[in-house]
Amino acid sequence: MIRTVLVVNTTTVKSLEDLQGKSGFFSEYGDIAWLAFADVLRPKLWPNAEYYGQELTNFLGNSCMPGIQDLDREPYPVGINFDKLCSLCGSDPTVQTGSENCNTDSSNICYGSDGALRCLSLAGDFAVIILPANLKLSNNTAIMCKNGTLSSSANIDDDCALSVTVNDQIITRRSDPKNKNIEMMLQELDERFAAQTHTSFKIFDTFGSTKDLIFKETTIGMEIASLSNNRYAKRQLELFENIPKPRTSGGIEDADSGSFIIASFTLISTSLFVLWINSS
Repeated sequence: MIRTVLVVNTTTVKSLEDLQGKSGFFSEYGDIAWLAFADVLRPKLWPNAEYYGQELTNFLGNSCMPGIQDLDREPYPVGINFDKLCSLCGSDPTVQTGSENCNTDSSNICYGSDGALRCLSLAGDFAVIILPANLKLSNNTAIMCKNGTLSSSANIDDDCALSVTVNDQIITRRSDPKNKNIEMMLQELDERFAAQTHTSFKIFDTFGSTKDLIFKETTIGMEIASLSNNRYAKRQLELFENIPKPRTSGGIEDADSGSFIIASFTLISTSLFVLWINSS
């Protein structure tokens, strides 16, 4: 499972409300940790939120959200202040540089979960990350649970994490007319080349000498997300269903369906998870 967490500097942040105006490091703009963070704050601090990108711009101080300038991720930057949300990115988080170093590569030392933690040790007030396997918290940091309590240990339960979701997934656009055919194809592949043991080709196994050729070897099967009883799959669907629907021109209208889509988290928020890959 993928766990996302909020790591805070306990000298400056003691509650969720304390995050207002503070500086944060995010593993990546629009990833599952970013979305879970916004989802936790929305009912507590932004009950009338229309657009996460704008709410975060108004709520936070100078921060680092790698990738926020990427037009493939954010083609409609409604109300976003790039300079503010990229000012701590780059080669030195102690020096506010503006938006030119908001990259999702090694030129930005704050990129990724490890990078966000590294930069939190140098500057800022909190980090929003995917929980690594062996997280070690320093004396002045703690994990802030989604109810606002603090944990000095990285060994947290599911109720403390911002979110706990499945490892991998297959997605398609919600209005794609081929969705049913894709669903049937994947179910057939799962049945013929995973569930049945007598076949010489295994879809979740090494092929020749190539590992993880199509899916990860740890995958044990696939199921339809909307029909799943897996609580982690349901939580991931809930994160997307909770994305606020714009009530003003801040939303971008989808010409195919006539419904509103959200500009932030574009590639995912305009899509629906069709099948989950359940990994052990």
